[in-house]
Amino acid sequence: MTHHPDLDVAIAGDGGGRLPKSCRKLGTLTDQAKARLLRTTDVFVAPQLERESFGIVLLEAMAASAAVVASDLDPFLDLLQPQGTDPLGQIFPRGDSKALAEATLTVLSKPDDDRTERARQASRRYDWAAIGPEIVDAYRTAHTAQDGRSDSAPLAGSATLSDTRRVLARRGRDSLRSASINCTDPRWPASVGRS
Repeated sequence: MTHHPDLDVAIAGDGGGRLPKSCRKLGTLTDQAKARLLRTTDVFVAPQLERESFGIVLLEAMAASAAVVASDLDPFLDLLQPQGTDPLGQIFPRGDSKALAEATLTVLSKPDDDRTERARQASRRYDWAAIGPEIVDAYRTAHTAQDGRSDSAPLAGSATLSDTRRVLARRGRDSLRSASINCTDPRWPASVGRS
């Protein structure tokens, strides 16, 4: 805080623990409040140590044009450095508080508007309007591959994560390294519908 005395550090979420007096704890936010906060955020920091399945929180920050600083969890790496490209955010080793502070100070001191814009553009790839049909198609294809039926057969049962990864890899899509897929719910075929 000594490097940036006017810095407003806002902590959102249910996390426990004591915070320095210079930090504001916001608690759980509504979707609208979160969107407003992200639109006014210069740097979004995701210091998670574990249990992130995808990184939706990073996508929300990227879509809002906030610079991102994130730990090196696999799902975060998948989003911020897809297929070894130039990073779309500043990455630090999880659990390393000194590296987190250095990464955050770097982004605050030397904003990279080009990188933030590339991240915003990359986040569009995950818009539900774009990926919804792809996900349904991947489930359908993975399920078909699993039981040998034609694509026109009703979708029922389950598709494994490895089946879905294989389908997405054939299509040149990003990995789903940490996603879990379970379509054994008896309502699954009705909820997906057929195209």
